[in-house]
Amino acid sequence: MTINAFGGRWTADKLEVLRKYLHFFVEAMKAQPFQLWYIDTFAGSGQCRIRDEQGQRDIDGSAKLALD
Repeated sequence: MTINAFGGRWTADKLEVLRKYLHFFVEAMKAQPFQLWYIDTFAGSGQCRIRDEQGQRDIDGSAKLALD
């Protein structure tokens, strides 16, 4: 898997909000009679390398969060 290097603390914050949203959305919609599809046209490779106050680290991207 290729790791994209970009972003900072705001990237980790955005992805944490997305993770929480996806969890609640799936819970709210799981009893509905349709299939759930997730399309993210800017998802990238599934992981990204960010630099923030903790240094440089790899975090899961939106595609990996959606699949989990």
